[in-house]
Amino acid sequence: VKNGNFSNPETYNYLLKHTVFEPSCISLITEPLCFERETLHTEKTLMAMYGGTFPIWIGGWRLADYARSLGFDVFDDIIDHSYQDLADPWDRCYYAVKNNLDLLTDFDRAKLLIEQSQTRLKKNLAVLETNPFQQDVMLKINQYPESTRSKLIRISIKYQHGHVKNNP
Repeated sequence: VKNGNFSNPETYNYLLKHTVFEPSCISLITEPLCFERETLHTEKTLMAMYGGTFPIWIGGWRLADYARSLGFDVFDDIIDHSYQDLADPWDRCYYAVKNNLDLLTDFDRAKLLIEQSQTRLKKNLAVLETNPFQQDVMLKINQYPESTRSKLIRISIKYQHGHVKNNP
């Protein structure tokens, strides 16, 4: 979606919420890291969670595991995330779809499961509102010596809500 100068929340609220997420049951999330064996959640994951959809991460490395470790329900009883730690990123993409093809092709079943999962989806929103990603960053920063920790905290304070704050 070409969004010009809109921020991520504006993009979600004005361009994606009503046209992409509300009529959807499942989000195929393509996070930017695919070839690296690294985990990175971006606004793509956040928007899918705000949208109340089941997440299937395409190509990413262990994204469901990381989301689960932060307290999110990744619906393991509904979504098959066994693809997430395959060595080849192309295999991760292929099996993310293949292993969930029955759900991806049966809208009535997906819609019923979404309706039955509203409590769990709302719990994910509550987790999201605690900003577990920032909490995880702070846990990692706090493991460093004070001189490094204070510099990293100063840098991280500049980045809030997707906007760089200017220091006086």
